[in-house]
Amino acid sequence: MTEVIVPAPTIALTIEHVEQAKEILIQRKDTHLDSLAYRLREPRVRCIIEPMLAGQELGDIPDDDRQFLVDLGLVKRDQEGGLIIANPIYREVIPRVLTGGSQDSLPRIAVNSRSRTPSQLAG
Repeated sequence: MTEVIVPAPTIALTIEHVEQAKEILIQRKDTHLDSLAYRLREPRVRCIIEPMLAGQELGDIPDDDRQFLVDLGLVKRDQEGGLIIANPIYREVIPRVLTGGSQDSLPRIAVNSRSRTPSQLAG
């Protein structure tokens, strides 16, 4: 499926166009991103990705597991040799996938025109 964001080649691309294209890719959940979601459920993947996203140390993770994520293309080495998420789309998708279950279970809060003010809620 092809999405047209900028209808003519004479129109300059903007950051907003790129953001829109990124969101379309993420929302479509193409096969590649579904495969990513499947991989993120694997314990050996999750035990590396979750601490990275939380800004925590990886701890005692086997070299083979770290290399596995590099080989999959989920992470790459930065200039200092540390692991970082491999690309901007993954930086957006991975947290969404990992928190998807939590988001789905949150109650929906309806806002109406007679919502109480913060001071009313506190007292």
